[in-house]
Amino acid sequence: MFKRGLDTTIKDCIIEFLKSIKDSELPLVNQVECAYVRIRRKLLVVNVYPELRNEINRELPVMPEMVRYVNTPTVLSETYHDELVAHWSVYLTIVNKTELELISLYKEVSQLEEKIDKYYNVSKSSVGSDERELCGGLEILGLHYKYAFKHIMMNILGKKYKLIDETFNGSGFFLQDDD
Repeated sequence: MFKRGLDTTIKDCIIEFLKSIKDSELPLVNQVECAYVRIRRKLLVVNVYPELRNEINRELPVMPEMVRYVNTPTVLSETYHDELVAHWSVYLTIVNKTELELISLYKEVSQLEEKIDKYYNVSKSSVGSDERELCGGLEILGLHYKYAFKHIMMNILGKKYKLIDETFNGSGFFLQDDD
């Protein structure tokens, strides 16, 4: 939508907004929220995706041609809506928590994520090329306490966008002039 339908004044406002918060830290409530989002995706990759992948592969030959060849289902396309619903539910649960409650919750969730990571990394390594969309998305959301604008900035700004440090341990994002 950004590239197609907005006039330049609105686009400039959006770009200025993104530039103004690109290096900002996430509020604590959003750090907790993002941790839950990451955990849900990782658990799906470990526990749900292998069987769902097999189920899709079994059913694909008898699906209508439009589904098989135009809008081929993936494990992500089958679970994404539920992830969004669960995400909203988590957010509503944590949004009014105190700072101390959020700090405690973040510690608990971080410990759980550490336990899941070794299983997630093994499962992720078996992902086929047709399912690459599930790697590098929600499972990295909010890491290092920063807003997750890498893909947004790339999609909106195209060639004018450059990531200085892929590991997020440096200075983050900047815009380069092509002029």
